[in-house]
Amino acid sequence: MSILNEDEQQAAQTAEEFGGFEAIPAGKYACQLTEFHRHTSGTGSESLKNVWRIADGQKYGGRLFFNYSSLKPEFLGNVKGIFTALGASFDADEADMVGRSAWVTLSIEADTRPDHLGERQNRVKMVQKYDGAPLPAYQSAPLNADPDSDIPFSTDSDSEEDLV
Repeated sequence: MSILNEDEQQAAQTAEEFGGFEAIPAGKYACQLTEFHRHTSGTGSESLKNVWRIADGQKYGGRLFFNYSSLKPEFLGNVKGIFTALGASFDADEADMVGRSAWVTLSIEADTRPDHLGERQNRVKMVQKYDGAPLPAYQSAPLNADPDSDIPFSTDSDSEEDLV
């Protein structure tokens, strides 16, 4: 089944392409890991894709950024640093990792890809153990089980705790 329905597919054909987001200013941010899994690039290189969300309550709170951590032997020290900062064992799976917090230091560099030459992009420089006040538990909004609904989250409960 297609992700986009026929009307959305047709509208996407003529929509103006959006190029992306402005880089987040360089600095150290309290973040939560929202996605963490193996990734194979178009050239066959293996890496770990890690998507981070800047915690609410600080400037740029809620913004997402991502990083690909190479699994080549010479870069496994970077991978070890992520696992260590998150307090995770090397046999952890994505479910074990998502929601954990860390301090992530970002820099801004010029993109070197030919089709994006010179554009400003974020680069994860360091991931460190988070030692601040507990961050609210990250959870993505559950999808509504009713495919005919226009509401993208469940409305089965009256509890405000469910509306994170």
